[in-house]
Amino acid sequence: MSLLIKGGEVIDGSGKAPIKGDVLVAGGRIAAIGDLASYKADEIINASGCFVAPGFINIASPSDRHLSFFSDRLNGDALIEGITTAVCGTGGVSLAPISGGSPDAASNWSKWESLNVDWKSFSDLFSIMDKIRCGINLSFLAGYDSVKNPLAKKKRGLNRDESSVVAQSLFRSVQDGCLGISLSAETLKGDYLSPDEIKILTSLLRTKSAVFAMDFPFGEEKSSKYVEKAADWASYGSSIIINRFSRVSTPAGLGRGGSVADKETEKSFSILESSSVGGRITASVCPLPFEEISLYEIIPENAIGRAPKDTAANIIKKRSSAALEKKWPIEKLAKLWIADSPKAEFLTGKTVAEFSSNRELGSAECFSKLVELSDGRMSFFLEEDDNEARRRAIRDPRIIIESATYESIGKRSDFHKKISGSFVKFIEASSEAGMPIEKTIAKITSLPAMACNLIKRGFISEGFAGDITIIRDKKPEQVIVNGVVAAQEGLVTGNRGGKVIKRNV
Repeated sequence: MSLLIKGGEVIDGSGKAPIKGDVLVAGGRIAAIGDLASYKADEIINASGCFVAPGFINIASPSDRHLSFFSDRLNGDALIEGITTAVCGTGGVSLAPISGGSPDAASNWSKWESLNVDWKSFSDLFSIMDKIRCGINLSFLAGYDSVKNPLAKKKRGLNRDESSVVAQSLFRSVQDGCLGISLSAETLKGDYLSPDEIKILTSLLRTKSAVFAMDFPFGEEKSSKYVEKAADWASYGSSIIINRFSRVSTPAGLGRGGSVADKETEKSFSILESSSVGGRITASVCPLPFEEISLYEIIPENAIGRAPKDTAANIIKKRSSAALEKKWPIEKLAKLWIADSPKAEFLTGKTVAEFSSNRELGSAECFSKLVELSDGRMSFFLEEDDNEARRRAIRDPRIIIESATYESIGKRSDFHKKISGSFVKFIEASSEAGMPIEKTIAKITSLPAMACNLIKRGFISEGFAGDITIIRDKKPEQVIVNGVVAAQEGLVTGNRGGKVIKRNV
């Protein structure tokens, strides 16, 4: 199967200005670029008046933890915004490896009981994904918390024997083809890391071509110290990615500004700039003013019990209730949208304020009831008024843009209109800000490809994968995955050209 894209302005992903030309894709790869008037192909696309760009790459996809690539194998919401590759397993949460009967760390986010979980290792999972074939390419990180949590059961450091089990499991996952390891914000903070665990992480950091992706902690006043820690880890030789970098200027998670936040933001960017000289550390940020957080990032730590019913009861106790009322007063609940609630789907797309006012509940009673209804499985989007780190990151040519889109909210609620299409909205905003289109495209193509060591992707170059997004009037018109037209004019075609992309050494 061959495909000839004619007459477009080719943006190759390198940051260079577009050039007019044709692109030939054959056998799933880019075969030729230039004046190809004499070439023939099985299918011809007229790209006159369009930009022809590499397929967009989402470096921090939540699709796996929400199981949405099982419920929507076409990955429609992702394709429509131009995404051809998604990196899953971020934030320390991944669907493998599994030591028990379920993906334990993902259970706080998803209704995994609906799945036939017949895999243990990433090798098993990759075989299954190859068979079901998705609409986009998928790459995976192994979640540190997914391996640790079944052993620890509660928040504590691991002993030497437990640490050895974690090390073997993570090294095996990387050997199976994972791009690298992801860490939760809690792990990055290091409050529950034992000396034996630190030895594991140090050893993993020295793994050739492995990627370390970490979520920035939520609601931390002294945010720059975590950027310093990431920079220190980068010195071991791995590629370090700090996801959710906009959190550096959201103390207490509520978007409050002030001199402390401004100083921390400036210091964090300064550390990132000085540490990225060798290309070993980068950051990513969602361009939309929303921050996804789990239920357990909202509830006071001392209220979290062994089971959701225990947590629900603990929340309304005096000490936890006072802390929750202070951090999340009633007036703030209008900014908190219920993004996903697999155990209580009728709640998806509503604000917590709507839920509380309908039942005349205070903040603590409200969250207690939500825990009870959702069985502890719920995530939210916090709508922020302003965020200097986000605005600055969007303009910074070195910082990668991530997308918040995942299919489950798209299928259940009108709220997805607010949160979907991150890359399209980024392109529109960048154009209004005067950023050259070639710099804009690099932040969602070549930069994430290089940060994640995705070989032969992220550029339009001969021999590279035939992942292409054709843009007209700042919106994807056609999306091509491995040489297959997967979406056109805002609709999916039904073709599933995606592959599992494994780590290359």
